Amino acid sequence: MTKSSAGTQTLSGNNTYTGATAVSAGTLVLGGDNTAATGATAVSSTLQLQNANGIKGSALTLNNGSTLQLRANTDTTFNAASLTAVSGGTYNFDVDNISSGSGRTLTLGNAWTFGGTVNVTGGNGYILGLGALTDNGASTYNVASGLYLNLASFTGVSGGHASLSFTGAGNTTLDTITAGGTAGSSGRHVYLNFNQTGTVTLTGNNDINHKSNDTSQNEVSVNSGTLLLNNSGALNTSTDGGGITCSLGNATASSTASATVLLGGTDTAGLTGGITISRGFLIEDTTSGALTLGGQNTSGMNTFSGNFTLGVTANTGKSVTLLAATGGEVDFTGNLLKNGTDTTAGITVGDATHAGTVKLAGANTYAGGTTIKAGSVVISGGNDRLLTTSSVTLGDGRAAAAVHGIKPSRA
Repeated sequence: MTKSSAGTQTLSGNNTYTGATAVSAGTLVLGGDNTAATGATAVSSTLQLQNANGIKGSALTLNNGSTLQLRANTDTTFNAASLTAVSGGTYNFDVDNISSGSGRTLTLGNAWTFGGTVNVTGGNGYILGLGALTDNGASTYNVASGLYLNLASFTGVSGGHASLSFTGAGNTTLDTITAGGTAGSSGRHVYLNFNQTGTVTLTGNNDINHKSNDTSQNEVSVNSGTLLLNNSGALNTSTDGGGITCSLGNATASSTASATVLLGGTDTAGLTGGITISRGFLIEDTTSGALTLGGQNTSGMNTFSGNFTLGVTANTGKSVTLLAATGGEVDFTGNLLKNGTDTTAGITVGDATHAGTVKLAGANTYAGGTTIKAGSVVISGGNDRLLTTSSVTLGDGRAAAAVHGIKPSRA
């Protein structure tokens, strides 16, 4: 069967033909159980599935520019006999109900190998679930506002460069990231680029290896939006490649984008704390956008134990905001460091909606001021948590603020 004209053709029966299906133009809607229709299906325009078994018997190939629409009123998993997407193309996944329902998860359960751009669209707050992905080049996921994407896992190309980027105003959750190839090879690495305005959540114990002979870019670049870490191993790397470099803020001089890294929790909602991230970040100084570190946990404690350098360009600083959700605590046991001779970069703690506790427990050297707008700041562990040469400002007229652990001569 070949669908070759504009417009929509609906097949609502349980088909059993075993020849190939080509969707070359317009939209083909499959509403029945087609388990017995075992011929290969190639999509160049739009295929809509309204039945979990709509493509179950067929090897499905998505060609460049094609659209796969998943439709169901309840949580549904769709499976093809196999799934192939031609690498380097652009593919559109659209999720919504048939007649009613909101916030449902529609999953395409197949494992697949892919490199290109995936656009996620749809309506009614639906969630697209995608199965295990093996990278075959640079992959970008663009999720539209009000939509959600759940990625089961990402495995980098064997023995070489793998790139995973996120864009769009929607939200994405990714479970496990694994560098491809053989453990022990310095060529195993993954580049993560967060360019979205929504939130990307990492929930797995990951392996983001460092390619020791490549300094062209940072392995983790939080350029905009929010990166939420719900696992202490979210930014882990195995021992065979050395460390990785993480940055917060867009390095483009004209950027005004804000960027945030938050720690969540070990619970499903990510609110109970218990996360420790040992990876430090370089704070980009070329962007004019606000840069924020903190926690969304409303109970318990989260910890940043790595060092943060407030600036990248020689002797140039960039201030950061430290946030703790009301009821929670975020500890900075690593060092907040000035960049060279810079004396301008400082920290702001809390805002009108975040009045939790921030603990400063590192040997800090930042020389800009400290402004505590809301919540509590605990000074712990020794001298130089707040430098004697920088000012401390309490409150901004909107919320109460408190400092604990400072000698009276320093308050």
